[in-house]
Amino acid sequence: RTIARRMVDAKRTVPHAYLTIRCDVGPLLADRHRRNEGGARGVSVTDYLVRAVGLALIAEPGMNVGWADRDTVQFERADVSVA
Repeated sequence: RTIARRMVDAKRTVPHAYLTIRCDVGPLLADRHRRNEGGARGVSVTDYLVRAVGLALIAEPGMNVGWADRDTVQFERADVSVA
Protein backbone atom coordinates (compact mmCIF):
# COMPACT_ATOMS: atom_id res chain seq x y z
CA ARG A 1 0.00 0.00 0.00
CA THR A 2 2.80 2.38 0.88
CA ILE A 3 4.61 1.79 -2.41
CA ALA A 4 1.39 2.23 -4.39
CA ARG A 5 0.54 5.45 -2.54
CA ARG A 6 4.01 6.88 -3.11
CA MET A 7 3.92 5.97 -6.79
CA VAL A 8 0.58 7.74 -7.21
CA ASP A 9 1.89 10.78 -5.30
CA ALA A 10 5.02 10.90 -7.47
CA LYS A 11 2.99 10.67 -10.66
CA ARG A 12 0.81 13.54 -9.50
CA THR A 13 3.50 15.84 -8.05
CA VAL A 14 6.77 15.16 -9.90
CA PRO A 15 7.36 16.57 -13.39
CA HIS A 16 7.59 13.80 -15.98
CA ALA A 17 9.21 13.67 -19.41
CA TYR A 18 8.64 10.89 -21.90
CA LEU A 19 10.82 9.76 -24.77
CA THR A 20 9.81 7.18 -27.33
CA ILE A 21 12.32 5.58 -29.70
CA ARG A 22 12.55 2.46 -31.82
CA CYS A 23 15.29 0.02 -30.93
CA ASP A 24 16.62 -3.13 -32.55
CA VAL A 25 16.84 -5.37 -29.50
CA GLY A 26 17.88 -8.44 -31.50
CA PRO A 27 21.52 -8.24 -30.31
CA LEU A 28 20.33 -7.70 -26.72
CA LEU A 29 18.07 -10.75 -26.87
CA ALA A 30 20.85 -12.84 -28.41
CA ASP A 31 23.26 -11.79 -25.64
CA ARG A 32 20.60 -12.54 -23.03
CA HIS A 33 20.02 -15.98 -24.51
CA ARG A 34 23.77 -16.69 -24.53
CA ARG A 35 24.18 -15.57 -20.90
CA ASN A 36 21.18 -17.59 -19.72
CA GLU A 37 22.31 -20.88 -21.30
CA GLY A 38 23.01 -23.22 -18.41
CA GLY A 39 23.29 -20.37 -15.93
CA ALA A 40 22.02 -20.58 -12.37
CA ARG A 41 20.60 -17.06 -12.45
CA GLY A 42 18.72 -15.76 -15.44
CA VAL A 43 19.36 -12.30 -16.88
CA SER A 44 16.17 -10.43 -17.77
CA VAL A 45 15.50 -7.72 -20.32
CA THR A 46 14.76 -5.48 -17.32
CA ASP A 47 18.32 -6.04 -16.08
CA TYR A 48 19.63 -4.65 -19.37
CA LEU A 49 17.23 -1.69 -19.29
CA VAL A 50 18.10 -0.72 -15.70
CA ARG A 51 21.81 -0.80 -16.55
CA ALA A 52 21.23 1.26 -19.70
CA VAL A 53 19.29 3.88 -17.72
CA GLY A 54 22.03 4.07 -15.08
CA LEU A 55 24.73 4.48 -17.71
CA ALA A 56 22.66 7.12 -19.52
CA LEU A 57 22.22 9.12 -16.29
CA ILE A 58 25.99 9.08 -15.79
CA ALA A 59 26.64 10.05 -19.42
CA GLU A 60 24.03 12.86 -19.31
CA PRO A 61 24.26 14.38 -15.83
CA GLY A 62 21.77 17.09 -16.76
CA MET A 63 19.08 14.40 -16.69
CA ASN A 64 20.16 13.13 -13.26
CA VAL A 65 18.54 15.87 -11.21
CA GLY A 66 15.71 16.29 -8.75
CA TRP A 67 13.73 19.07 -7.14
CA ALA A 68 14.50 20.49 -3.70
CA ASP A 69 12.49 23.47 -2.52
CA ARG A 70 12.58 25.78 -5.55
CA ASP A 71 15.78 24.60 -7.21
CA THR A 72 17.17 21.54 -8.91
CA VAL A 73 19.74 19.28 -7.26
CA GLN A 74 22.40 17.48 -9.29
CA PHE A 75 22.83 13.94 -7.99
CA GLU A 76 26.34 12.51 -7.70
CA ARG A 77 25.20 8.90 -8.20
CA ALA A 78 22.76 7.30 -10.57
CA ASP A 79 20.29 5.24 -8.53
CA VAL A 80 17.62 3.42 -10.51
CA SER A 81 14.56 1.79 -8.92
CA VAL A 82 11.98 -0.48 -10.51
CA ALA A 83 8.50 -0.94 -9.08
